[in-house]
Amino acid sequence: MKFAFSILTVTLLTLCASAQTTFTNGTKISALVNATTPLTGSEVVPVNQGGVTKTTTVAQINNAPLAANTISSNALQTQVLANATTAAAANLATSNALQTQVTANLNAATATSNALQSLITANTSRDVTSSNALQSQISSNAVAAAAANLATSNAIIGIANAAAAQAVATGVTNGGAANFGYVSYAVAHLGTITNSGSIVVSASLATVQNLYVQASGSGNKTLNLSLTNLSAGQSFSVVINRTDPYGTMTYNVVLPSGAINLNSGGATTVAVAPQKSLLLNFTTIGATVSQTIMSASVSQ
Repeated sequence: MKFAFSILTVTLLTLCASAQTTFTNGTKISALVNATTPLTGSEVVPVNQGGVTKTTTVAQINNAPLAANTISSNALQTQVLANATTAAAANLATSNALQTQVTANLNAATATSNALQSLITANTSRDVTSSNALQSQISSNAVAAAAANLATSNAIIGIANAAAAQAVATGVTNGGAANFGYVSYAVAHLGTITNSGSIVVSASLATVQNLYVQASGSGNKTLNLSLTNLSAGQSFSVVINRTDPYGTMTYNVVLPSGAINLNSGGATTVAVAPQKSLLLNFTTIGATVSQTIMSASVSQ
């Protein structure tokens, strides 16, 4: 419709350019009255056709470009239908080829999957067979090893029982066959005592026993020692550490009464200065305090 109106506009402009032309009655076009609106299409207008002035109607002017547009539209429609038919055939061919390829690929994938599944099944069966064979061999070895281990264990138990019976019967003597290397014993810590007090030393507790003393203030402080759990042949030591760094008092350790005293002058009380230590060595030749040999040394 835009194309049709453009032609109509050109035609009307042509008429306007000839506005000074007159009709046979001598009236100029520009002097005519305006037509009523809207136009019906039957109105008569002048046209120049092949150099000859003629009349036509508004409808005829409008129909000319519309007829041309219809021809062009029909030609375009025909071409579109032809192209669509050609494209549809090409697309169908392409689709069929693609479908054929997809089907071929699917068949190939199915064949590969089946082959892989068969291989997995075969390998699984072989693994089960190998596992069963291994399990049988392990069970067989376990039975054989269990019998051998049992025999070895019984032999060891017999040797140990015989050795224990011999030790109970005769003990370990100077003439015995037992050999001892370096023997290490853990130190028993007896704790800390503040100022005066008493402490019982168990001979069976440890070879080395350690006690800390924290004395404070002034005047004399006293620590009384006594022994228990004595048996013949024991050797043990007691270390008394005075940890306070100051103090004017005298801290006295009263040694076990009745022991065989090897201290110089047979002293039964030893004074320990701040931050000094007292070492008491005990050796038992019997199970009583009177059969215990005692010596004392104070750090300088």
